[in-house]
Amino acid sequence: MSFLSKNHSNSDKENRRQARSNLVKFSRRQERLLEIVQDLITHYEENVLFEKLAIEIKALFECIGVTIYMLDPSGETLNPVFCDEPPNTEEILKTSLNVNNCLAGRAIRAKRGMIFNDATKQPGAYQIPGTPVEHDDHLMVIPMLDRNHQPTGVIALLRQDAQFEVNELTSGNILGIYLSTLLSNAQNYKALKKEVKAREESEQRFRTLVKFAPLGIMSTDTEGNILQVNPKLLEILGSPSAEATMAINLFDFPLLIKAGVSDDIKKVIQLGTILENEIEYTSKWGKSVYIRYVVAPNFDENHAVVGAVGSFEDITERKLAELALSVSEKRFREMANTAPVFIWTTDQNAVCNYFNKSWLEFTGRTLEQELGNGWAKGIYPEDAEKCREIYTAASERREGFSMEYRLRHFSGEYRWVFDTAVPLFDSGKNFVGYIGSCIDINDRKNSEVALRES
Repeated sequence: MSFLSKNHSNSDKENRRQARSNLVKFSRRQERLLEIVQDLITHYEENVLFEKLAIEIKALFECIGVTIYMLDPSGETLNPVFCDEPPNTEEILKTSLNVNNCLAGRAIRAKRGMIFNDATKQPGAYQIPGTPVEHDDHLMVIPMLDRNHQPTGVIALLRQDAQFEVNELTSGNILGIYLSTLLSNAQNYKALKKEVKAREESEQRFRTLVKFAPLGIMSTDTEGNILQVNPKLLEILGSPSAEATMAINLFDFPLLIKAGVSDDIKKVIQLGTILENEIEYTSKWGKSVYIRYVVAPNFDENHAVVGAVGSFEDITERKLAELALSVSEKRFREMANTAPVFIWTTDQNAVCNYFNKSWLEFTGRTLEQELGNGWAKGIYPEDAEKCREIYTAASERREGFSMEYRLRHFSGEYRWVFDTAVPLFDSGKNFVGYIGSCIDINDRKNSEVALRES
């Protein structure tokens, strides 16, 4: 660079000595600048030196009496390190590109460097507060352009007393390209750093979620090697440590093969689909549990399967409760089938799910035919609407009810029955259905009719 022009009228020895000293300083600063640039290129990902680079650029120009400002298109200082106190650029340099007659705007529109010697006399002039009036201010403005040749900012070089020469524009334009590249790299790095930080924070949140999840969590690669387990999974399996669990290969471990877990995980990885199952499992450490698991494929950024992730829930209590309930239901049905009355039950939606032997023998229909709303087909047509109203109103209020209606006998005759039902609730006072019983009152009804007619 050759921003070394000085007022040649200064011919005394002191000025020449100062000029030589400035030249030596400038050369040394250039060498230091090149070292930083080389360091920046070599260690870009590990050691970002933009701030240090900016300090060196500032010092480089100060040693030859040039003040440098780098501003964005709105006139704001891009890097305050270039100035001890960031200038009020609207007042000092008037570099806002929205001002048609400003000096920087003219250079930006031309997309090339421009020199404004005796700048205070130029249209769109600026004043630097505190500058002695006898000093002349000379300005070189270099636009910074991106790869598409669009302006991303402006570099303003300010010098007093010594005018800028035309041959210095070449160095100025090189500086513009150089700083534009650095600025672009800095912005890209900041964006990358922000993305990496966001990803790290997201991964940390995920690790925390996995650690304290109420379900067991495990991830594996495509070879069946366990990559991660959380504390809940260790608790479910009765494992002493994560290391002990991760030492198991999911595809080779006999207990997992026997339980079908190995085949399920292989299918997920091979087919890229989600699979769920419930098993009874005895772990390597002797703990017997009922487990419900869901396994999903794990994809990379190219949507290739790189493993699987599974969640595991201990459902032992639920399974034992279901077994106890099934035993109770079996006993209930054995008792109900020996009862002389008709017995039926519904689920929590008031849909019939059981009829005892006496009911089926009376109607001559199978259990499958009566389930759901099939039983209602046997009601005498004139009684059907009234029965439906009573049944619906009671089920909406979760209340007991009773009703009389005619039900078709297996002989084809419609016989009067008296039907009564009570709601059932679990330990949490949640409605779980109805249990009802019917008796044949046809003989009584006929006697009442005969009595009225006599």
